Amino acid sequence: MSNSILTISRETAASTRIVTAAKAAPAVMTAARELQAHVERICGARVRIVADTALAGQNEIWVGPSRRVEQFLPDLGAARLGAEGYRLRASVGHVAIVGGGPRGTLYGVYGLLRDHLGCRWFAPGVSAVPRRPAVAIGPLDEAKAPAFEYRNFILDGVADPAWAARNAFNGFNSPATREFGGRRTHWQYGHSFHALLPVERYFRKHPDYFDSASRGKIVLDDPVNVCCTNSRVARIVTDNLRRVIEAGLAAERKDPANPAPEVYYLAQNDGGSPCHCPACRRLVRREGSFSAPLLHLCNQVAEAIAREYPGLSLMTIAYRFSRRPPRHMRAHPRLIVQLCSIECCQSHPFASCDDEDNRLFREDMDGWERAAERIWVWTYMARLWHPFLAGPGFGTAAENFRWFHDHNVRGMFLQTGGERDFKWLHAWLICQALRDPRGDWRAWRDEFLAAYYGPAAGPL
Repeated sequence: MSNSILTISRETAASTRIVTAAKAAPAVMTAARELQAHVERICGARVRIVADTALAGQNEIWVGPSRRVEQFLPDLGAARLGAEGYRLRASVGHVAIVGGGPRGTLYGVYGLLRDHLGCRWFAPGVSAVPRRPAVAIGPLDEAKAPAFEYRNFILDGVADPAWAARNAFNGFNSPATREFGGRRTHWQYGHSFHALLPVERYFRKHPDYFDSASRGKIVLDDPVNVCCTNSRVARIVTDNLRRVIEAGLAAERKDPANPAPEVYYLAQNDGGSPCHCPACRRLVRREGSFSAPLLHLCNQVAEAIAREYPGLSLMTIAYRFSRRPPRHMRAHPRLIVQLCSIECCQSHPFASCDDEDNRLFREDMDGWERAAERIWVWTYMARLWHPFLAGPGFGTAAENFRWFHDHNVRGMFLQTGGERDFKWLHAWLICQALRDPRGDWRAWRDEFLAAYYGPAAGPL
């Protein structure tokens, strides 16, 4: 403790305080309470939480933006780290934990507890919180953010808000409530043209709005796609999407605990065929891919929506017939391209597997890295087209996460689904690797097994 900046024990608890803004966001107040509770579990000291309107004390931990931070650390620069980034800085008499947004502040508290005080949260009811006579915080000045901005997976029963926040699970399926920082929400789950241009509303009078292969159909279903070069389609899709956005914003105004989506899918339907009309074919010939008409439509809609709603993003999927990137076109800066690996072998690392589908996927990854500023990935923990082949072990999954991050992918969705053996081990490992793909997954695995299974961990 000789180089400790701030030491908390039962003897010093009365002179130590956690300070938040007087009107701090719910997630910031959760961050303060989580810090308070974990410090008490570690050393038995109950530290008070006070507002920044109180007079400054001798030893303080500043949680979130506040008057203290503005006065004493005006150069902290946490806002530049993004909504989930955070800054930890310890100087004589105080420790600052400040995020770029409320979720960033919450992650900052968990970062301090995890990286500097040794806490772990393996599963609901299974954690590791060391016991010590005192909490000693040494010199600190670090800035961090999760490696991927979007981190999502599906596993039945992963429904604990505190566990999700503590392990930085922020995707659409995260159970994190507003008090625990919330989640990154999106409208629709991938395929969305059926909602933006419903066949039952438009097809009878305007079959030219839809893909050429569907125009002669008698029975229509979800796989019907749209003609992406039809200018009227672009206008209708934009208008209908605008209505969806306005409905979400109105709902948020009525109930701030249910925020409007941050991302809106603008994506082909699941299955079906691309349009082969003359205009679409000309774009395909020029760009060498059926993604070109799709990108043509998405860019028009994104340009219109970005002018009216500059804080929102749209997302399309590079999936099946649209997976190959265009030769020359680029995605609008507000358009996320979500690359899907449904055809690929999932048993081996994408970077080295000699399966032909994986070789082509590597080419497509390189192409989209040139064609899009923002790339997310939709990948699979099973090979859906060959369900009896093995899914990836976690060593393969961890290597894939690193490979994706090296290729500027910043959002990850793992389609896992259902119950599975070692569910909480998988959930824990996924969260750690998406937060830090350079970390040691074997060490994370061993930590989990020891905590969760105790003496039985060895044979496992």
